[in-house]
Amino acid sequence: MHIAVAQNERNVGNGDGMTTRRSGMAPLPGSTAELEEALSLPTRIRRSTFERFFDAHPGGALPAPGYGRALIDFLAWEIDSGRVVDVSGAATGGGSAWWSAVNGFLVLDLRDAMYRQDATPDGSCRHVGAWLRYTGARRGEEQRTLWRAHELSIGRGVIEAAPLLDEEEPAERTFIRLVLHILARATTSLEPTESPMLGETVQRQYPPRYPIEPNELDELGTALSKGR
Repeated sequence: MHIAVAQNERNVGNGDGMTTRRSGMAPLPGSTAELEEALSLPTRIRRSTFERFFDAHPGGALPAPGYGRALIDFLAWEIDSGRVVDVSGAATGGGSAWWSAVNGFLVLDLRDAMYRQDATPDGSCRHVGAWLRYTGARRGEEQRTLWRAHELSIGRGVIEAAPLLDEEEPAERTFIRLVLHILARATTSLEPTESPMLGETVQRQYPPRYPIEPNELDELGTALSKGR
């Protein structure tokens, strides 16, 4: 879930009923240690991991952060909108466990890829190996390998964070499903990530606060249906 470009999406609804968001990010029954780590990462560690990874591996001859520009911009929106917060903020009922967990798994994969630079992609777990393939990609393959690695990390995060999705309010759940759908389209079309375009689109169209309000979801659906 980590990057999305909004274009020509239709039929956005907001669901019925009410649900209560979990206040804080206390350990979940049956959760894995890695999920707990993904949830508890401080925002400064999330930012610095993205920056360090793409400073070292911008992709080819691009200046840093290179192909990581859109990922860094999306993380900035997640933090600024209140979806990803520090544990101290989560303890008072702020932030989203789902967004924090999914982003956290991406951060952990980038961290592990940095620590395993001497490892071979085939000798690493699938998602970390994909990031190692990005760091060693041939010229012209950087964008494709980045999207593939991102897809695997986000996919893993979505699976691991699935129990947290029911804690989101109905409109936020619909928004999450929409973002994942848009992300899949961006991945398939290999949208360029080295420019600020994706980040600017997210800042312009996605909600500036958490959780999204039903009227904001309706407005977003109208904007997407018109291709704005």
